[in-house]
Amino acid sequence: MKNGFSFLELIVVLVIAVVVTTLAMPSYARYTEKSRGRNAEANLKIIYEMEKRFRLENGDGKYWVCDGACPGNLLFVCSLSSPCTTKLINDNAGTFIRDQFFNYSIIKNAALSTYTARATRIGTGLCGGRIMWINKYSSDVNKTGCNVW
Repeated sequence: MKNGFSFLELIVVLVIAVVVTTLAMPSYARYTEKSRGRNAEANLKIIYEMEKRFRLENGDGKYWVCDGACPGNLLFVCSLSSPCTTKLINDNAGTFIRDQFFNYSIIKNAALSTYTARATRIGTGLCGGRIMWINKYSSDVNKTGCNVW
């Protein structure tokens, strides 16, 4: 009598492990994407509260805007790849936003009387390129294009 496993037994165990892993991967991907989306949603709510606070403290009815350092109509753009603008919002607006999975931007109108803060998903995964946003009219985050969030 031999001790150990036969080749056939090892192959069967390997096939079972591959099948279980294959079935579990999509569920895990959805779970991680949902978690990343929740983080972005929390960051957008931080921006929303920062904008409300700035408008109340400032007293002129305008929302926060960086002083000449931001391109075009963006109040700021922050991501790990552009730390200077992340530093700009975090230092000047009193927040701490750091996210390697989303880029954040705030788009303003000319009079600074309204804004839209957006979080754009980086990458090509489940929700790559999709956007969630918030504006002055509602504290609810609008999630477009990704049913996992």
